[in-house]
Amino acid sequence: SDHLPHHAAPSHSRSLLIRALAPAVQTTILKAAPRRQAAALSRYLSYDPDSVGAWMDVPSATFNPDVQVSEALRQLRHLGNRLSPNVFIVDGARQLLGMVELDALLAAADDDLLGMIMSRDPKTISPQARLQSVVLLDAWDRTLALPVTDAKRRLVGSLRFDAQIGRGASKRR
Repeated sequence: SDHLPHHAAPSHSRSLLIRALAPAVQTTILKAAPRRQAAALSRYLSYDPDSVGAWMDVPSATFNPDVQVSEALRQLRHLGNRLSPNVFIVDGARQLLGMVELDALLAAADDDLLGMIMSRDPKTISPQARLQSVVLLDAWDRTLALPVTDAKRRLVGSLRFDAQIGRGASKRR
C-alpha cells in the first residue's frame, strides 16, 4: 500500500514540491520514503515539469474486461477520495482496452461485464506530450480524465482536465 492517508496530496503534487528542493535534499527524501512512494516520486521527477507525465495520476482503478459491475463497484468503494472519474479496462500486460465513466458504471446492471459497457479505443495521450498541447483536445468534451499510455499502449497514468486548469491552462475555442 501507499502508506499515506487517503487525504494525502497526489504523487504529482508531492513531486512538484520536491522538484523545488536542492538535488541533495531530493535524494535524502527519496531514500527516506517507503519504497513504493519513492518509486512513484522518482517516476514523476523523471518527466519534464511541463509534460503530461509530470501531472498525471497513477490510475486508481484498473480492471480486466471480464469483471462484473457489482465486483468493480465493491472494490471502488474502498478507494475513497483516490477515485478518478473513469475506471480503465486493461489486459494482463496492462494494455489499455477501454474505459468506463463512473456514471455509466453506476447505471449498468450488476451482472454486466465491464468489457460489455466500456468505451473502446479511448483517446490516449503520451506522458512525454507537452501539457499545453493536450488542452484543446476534443476528447475533453466527453470526459474529465484521459488515459496516459506508453508507446505499447500500456496504461501508465491518467490526466485529469482539472490538473491542466491548476497549471493555468485553459480551453481556447
